[in-house]
Amino acid sequence: GAVAGGAASTLRFTNQLWVELTGNDATGARNDPSKPFRTMTNAMAATIPGDVINVGVGRFTNLAGPLTISNSVTVRGVDWNNTVLLGTNALSTTGVNFKPRDNSTIEHLRLEISENQALPAPLFGVSDSFDTLGFTNVMVRNVRFQGFTDNIVISMTANPCQAEFIECQFDTGGDMVVLHGNAASHLKFKYCHFFGHTNNVAGVNSSALRASTGDFTYEFCNFASTNNGPVVKGLELISTAGARLESCTFNMGCTSGNVSNVMSTSSRPVVLVNCLVTTNTF
Repeated sequence: GAVAGGAASTLRFTNQLWVELTGNDATGARNDPSKPFRTMTNAMAATIPGDVINVGVGRFTNLAGPLTISNSVTVRGVDWNNTVLLGTNALSTTGVNFKPRDNSTIEHLRLEISENQALPAPLFGVSDSFDTLGFTNVMVRNVRFQGFTDNIVISMTANPCQAEFIECQFDTGGDMVVLHGNAASHLKFKYCHFFGHTNNVAGVNSSALRASTGDFTYEFCNFASTNNGPVVKGLELISTAGARLESCTFNMGCTSGNVSNVMSTSSRPVVLVNCLVTTNTF
């Protein structure tokens, strides 16, 4: 309706961009929802610190290379069932698919990789083979990390990496979710779910999560892994990975072989507080 003085009410947007499957990179503009971008790459190039990129419904498969999420920028989808950013394994010379920077936020979407390759490109993080910068104060909220035939690799190996993952799900068709850190990494997971399985391939070990090097905290998380052995693991800690688990659950299944809820060959301590274990033989 009208407002005082007879002027029509106008909704104004600040620090906002939009990406839609029907968008156009040539006409995309900040703060105008009627002018969405078509690609994440071009929308990100137009951001300034403090911006929010609103990603619409659909599968966005047009990444030409790694997507760097700029400092203090938020990428926000609709939810992880309706907004999908699809990575690629064709990054053998460029490294990680999705790279956060300081104070960036990723929320309400799905990061997915589906190509079958012996050494899958890392889906999220940074790699010291290609990156000189790590990141601090990164927030990942309500994001699903999904791989169909590969492991999901979260790489945090370049310089110190500090991030918090809240209400995220890690689901792989490979034998495990792999998390690489470095000695200065500190990653916190809260209300997260880790699923690893190998479609019951005989003779293949599986883990819900394998973590190597760094400091990891898990609160109210669930680890689930099913396979037919020889060893099925919930959380596997190797190298110099230190971990504290509080109020976590383990749901393990195995047709034959052994089940290990937490297996550590790390030189650093593992602390478990109020954790619950459920083991099924099927």
